Amino acid sequence: MNEISISPYRETDQAAVIGLLNAVAAEVPYSYPIDAAEFAETVLTPATAPPLYPARLEHDPAGILVGRTDDQALGFVHVCRGLAPEGTDETLRQRGIVRFLAFAPGRIDLGLRLLAAAEAYARRLG
Repeated sequence: MNEISISPYRETDQAAVIGLLNAVAAEVPYSYPIDAAEFAETVLTPATAPPLYPARLEHDPAGILVGRTDDQALGFVHVCRGLAPEGTDETLRQRGIVRFLAFAPGRIDLGLRLLAAAEAYARRLG
C-alpha cells in the first residue's frame, strides 16, 4: 500500500476535500452538499468564528490537514483552538477541537493518522 503523508491543505486539494465532506454529509439528515464557494466561506475563511456549541472556536486555516497517498487527497481533518467545557464543569478550558474529519470509506488507518496529526498540531499550539 502507498505511504500516507499528512500536510497542510493546498488549493489543489479543494475538489477532493469537498467530495469527502459531501460524502459524509450525505449520511447526515438535514444536510446538503456544498460547493467551492460555500467551502471557502464556511471552512477556509469564515467571517465569524465557526459555531460548535458549547465550544468557542478560533478559526485556524493552518489547522486543515490533508492525508494523501501519491499526492491524492483521501482524507482531512480541521482542528481549531478553542474553549470548551470539561465534564460537568461549565468552566471553559482551552482545547484543540476537531471541527471536521472525513476520509475515504474503509480507510480507518487514515482516519487514525489524521486524528494523531490533529492532536500533535493542537499540542504545538498549546
